[in-house]
Amino acid sequence: MRLLILVLTCFSLAPNANAQLTEEYPATAIPDRILLSIAADPASAMSVSWRMDSTVQEGYAELAIAKASPDAVGATKHHSSPEPLVLKGIRSHYFGVKFTQLQ
Repeated sequence: MRLLILVLTCFSLAPNANAQLTEEYPATAIPDRILLSIAADPASAMSVSWRMDSTVQEGYAELAIAKASPDAVGATKHHSSPEPLVLKGIRSHYFGVKFTQLQ
């Protein structure tokens, strides 16, 4: 019994081999960390949010009805104001748009 407890203790004190190493991943002028969030009724409303660096002062998302063509004909532009965030001295802006009355 004592041997079993000693072995379990050794394993619990060992560093986690599966632990993820994190690196700094600063925002750029290209949108990243893009998230699509569903609303209470996902058939008619959804939100999208994304991150960019602090030099970008205005963001927008475009929405168009899907057709058999890759062109976004008739897309509507939805503007978003930046929400500043400073984390570990790195400045970035987060943007978000809520789409309603989806078909």
